[in-house]
Amino acid sequence: MVWWHVFLSFGVAGAFYVLWLALQRLWLSPIAHFPGPKLAALTMWYEFYYGSFLEGQYTFRIAEMHRKYGPIVRISPYELHIDDAEYYETLYSRDAPRDKSLHLTGMFGAPASAFGTVDHRRHRIRRQPMNPFFSQQRIRQLEPMLRDMVDKLCDGLRAWKDRHTPLHIRGRGIHHGTLISLS
Repeated sequence: MVWWHVFLSFGVAGAFYVLWLALQRLWLSPIAHFPGPKLAALTMWYEFYYGSFLEGQYTFRIAEMHRKYGPIVRISPYELHIDDAEYYETLYSRDAPRDKSLHLTGMFGAPASAFGTVDHRRHRIRRQPMNPFFSQQRIRQLEPMLRDMVDKLCDGLRAWKDRHTPLHIRGRGIHHGTLISLS
């Protein structure tokens, strides 16, 4: 067998795979009918480009998409972004079970934790012992401390605003439960 046959076979198989992927993502996907850039519907590289090469501009790009396409926008092959406050209760209703996306749960590095649980019912079982800590009463008790921390953050950002230089915040922020100063 000639080597170029092997390379040609892989090339043809790769081309068919790419075509099938495009067909599936653009027309056969359950979210294919939602508006948004076709390139974003095709690949996750769209988000990577705006997030990495354009240094975190993806959030602003999503806002542009909403101005162009409306309140519900397809931002990736698997995701929709919704900019409609009235939809909040529908989406985050306690009575509507929803499984988490597998690629989002791995970001915490603890797949057996409540945060890393994909299955909705299992998540509720793991979350149940922590529920008292997230009650409205407990959150209200923390509000003064949180307000002080947010005020400190806002003061630091206002002071930085006049410098007209980028603010590099890697390695800063919440660390061991405390907010690290910006200065």
